[in-house]
Amino acid sequence: MLVFTQRLNNVQATKPAAGGTVPDWNMPQAAGANTLALTSAWALATASNHTTGTWTNATQICVLVLRPDTEKTLNYRTSFVANGANTQTIIYPALSVITTGTSWGVRCGTRGVAVAAAGNAPTGWTQRIVQPATPLMSVHTRAALTANMVADTVATAGTNAAYRAHSLEITESPKQQPMVTIT
Repeated sequence: MLVFTQRLNNVQATKPAAGGTVPDWNMPQAAGANTLALTSAWALATASNHTTGTWTNATQICVLVLRPDTEKTLNYRTSFVANGANTQTIIYPALSVITTGTSWGVRCGTRGVAVAAAGNAPTGWTQRIVQPATPLMSVHTRAALTANMVADTVATAGTNAAYRAHSLEITESPKQQPMVTIT
């Protein structure tokens, strides 16, 4: 499971304590700047009743569930963050992928002012989730990455505002060898 939280503040939302139906969330990207914070977190669901828990002070939350092939497990591999102030674009950061041809790309972007175009997926990506309220947040995926992710820009004409964006790579590995590597 991947969770993306956004907060209108320089400090990210607080992750919930693990226990019961709430897994232990790993947060490889969690920071804020320009009065906008974005967190990417992941956990391997080991039960069918896992929930996100309560992310204290989150303004928006998006959840993406990725399911591996039957005999495999998912691994979070890499991530990168971009941010800017007083702009009319969201720039999704470039990312060097580790596993070409079989890994998934995931991108999450948020903007301090809701403009419908901010929810648009970069070229070649599939829009999965859009939280249209102010501030807007969107999640996009791309299967079977065959090359490094390039920086992609989504124009959002209208009011200038801060933005934050994350690019992530998710890979599969055999269940016999569960492994999570963060680089």
